[in-house]
Amino acid sequence: MNYNPQTQKTTLAREKQHAKMTQDMIEIQNAYLRSKYLRFRKIITRLASKMNKEKRPLDQLLTNKTIDEINSAYIDKLDQGIEISEGNLFRLVMDENLPGTKKYKRSDLIKVYLIDLFNIHVLY
Repeated sequence: MNYNPQTQKTTLAREKQHAKMTQDMIEIQNAYLRSKYLRFRKIITRLASKMNKEKRPLDQLLTNKTIDEINSAYIDKLDQGIEISEGNLFRLVMDENLPGTKKYKRSDLIKVYLIDLFNIHVLY
């Protein structure tokens, strides 16, 4: 019994498309995780060296600024130096971490085509 009829007749092109999409998604997830890992590693290294230098426990070193820095390290974003390969189909369209209309990014993939009988117009 096939519970999902969409998988019954899958073409080779569709299989390749899904494989590419899966690889792209894994690459994106790895880039975001690596970026987050590097932010936390920087904070932890700084705090550990400060603990060794000043011979004070961690709870005495934590300030509101440090706690804010730790909380901001949780935000999903790609830091400088961490890039996604050019062959990846990912385009950032919206960044929910930004306020207001700044969250909407212009993407080279988002184009609206108006087709009339004689001309094709590209609107940005």
